[in-house]
Amino acid sequence: MEALEFFYAHTTAQLLAVGTVLAGGGAVLATVEPWLLAAVLPAAALLAAAPFADARGRAVRGARTRSAVATLSADTVEVVDGLRELLAFGTLAGRRRRLAERGRQVGDAQRAEATWEAATAAIRGQNSASRTSSVKRSRLVISGCFECFECFECLEDLSRPAPPVWTVRRRC
Repeated sequence: MEALEFFYAHTTAQLLAVGTVLAGGGAVLATVEPWLLAAVLPAAALLAAAPFADARGRAVRGARTRSAVATLSADTVEVVDGLRELLAFGTLAGRRRRLAERGRQVGDAQRAEATWEAATAAIRGQNSASRTSSVKRSRLVISGCFECFECFECLEDLSRPAPPVWTVRRRC
């Protein structure tokens, strides 16, 4: 369900906007300078085909991250639901270690994605840090805190630029 929400919230509107701008711009170019339209259409086709160039690699990296997050989420729900029993039987420390390991797995998966994105952004000459959304920033910071599961002071100020996960690990 979360993947569908992300798709519709962050993809559909942008695709509609791009289609509208391209169609409107193409109509204006066709009436003003038709030869410019001949130059714009191949560039638009290349831009439309670019996401498919590494689709398989992105799908593998995304599946790894989604799997790690789903496992962490399931374990967290299990701990919350069974907290009374964990406290009664004295097994909370083991569950905390398990959650910390799951948090490390999420962090590793997110770092692999972030490393790939940073490398491709460097190739494109863009700064990927300026494009990080607040949702992604929060997820990175929170996954870093799950690794020690003791402190949450790095969550105090999410308005500052997002530190990478490894910076959060050192502070925690």
